[in-house]
Amino acid sequence: MTTSDQELGHAQPQPSDPGYETYSSDWTAEWRKDVAERTRRARADGSDMHLLIKAHIDACDACKAQNGTEADPDSPPEPPVSECTSSRGCVCTFTSKVVMA
Repeated sequence: MTTSDQELGHAQPQPSDPGYETYSSDWTAEWRKDVAERTRRARADGSDMHLLIKAHIDACDACKAQNGTEADPDSPPEPPVSECTSSRGCVCTFTSKVVMA
């Protein structure tokens, strides 16, 4: 089964496309903001939700060491790991987790 670009809403840029690095870093920054905002809203509604750093699969050692570390959703770090040594810059994102008692 195939789906046209029209049905998907847009064509996904590929790593070989001009401007891909800018697109990728912008998308990652938006993702980080969205997850932090969802975590803030869930906490405001009484949920015990935590914002965690999620290291990229090919992350540097500094980012891997911070994987799963809790971040403050009211002031999430940008980038998530300031000690990142990747030549691409920190591509870590955030994930959220509800803690059940």
